[in-house]
Amino acid sequence: TLNVLLLGFYASAGEVALFAAAEKLLRFLVRTWEPLNRLFYPQVVRVMQFDGQNGQVFFVRRLFWSYVAMAFLLIFFMDQYSDALLLGLLGERFSNSIELLHILLLAVPMIAMSNVLGMLYLLPTGRDKIFNTIIMSGGFIHLVQSFWLVQQYGIMGMVLSLLITETLVTVAMLVVVYWLSFKTQHQISYKYE
Repeated sequence: TLNVLLLGFYASAGEVALFAAAEKLLRFLVRTWEPLNRLFYPQVVRVMQFDGQNGQVFFVRRLFWSYVAMAFLLIFFMDQYSDALLLGLLGERFSNSIELLHILLLAVPMIAMSNVLGMLYLLPTGRDKIFNTIIMSGGFIHLVQSFWLVQQYGIMGMVLSLLITETLVTVAMLVVVYWLSFKTQHQISYKYE
């Protein structure tokens, strides 16, 4: 990934390998959401067609909390078994990746939340531009802060940059979705007054 490439400019090959191992396992975990997004996307669109915006908000809210619960279950599972998993797959030389993975696991709930908000709320409602703007801004911020944080803190700078970026993207989506649903609620209530 780009993270590994950027880290390669400032860290030793051993540190890059440790980070790459932890990040690959994290990416494998968060890929859990992709089939779920594909499963629920048509249902969200169908709920929107039959129940309108209010039905979609209610359905997505339930999905949001379900994804968050699954994220914490994944964190719990990985906290218990990541040592055996990483050491079994990669060997003793990657034992220091375990600590990095435990820190990176903090991003799992953020990624789960942004998946629901982006893929299952913003995109089905035709807000592709907002979604793309948030994602592109997050990528730009990650790139800029990674250079600085990696220079200052090495491998932990990249971990911190990843966590900050995922948090910023999720917060941005939360704010936008809240604002959009608040605006929609007021439009609906004015219609019936």
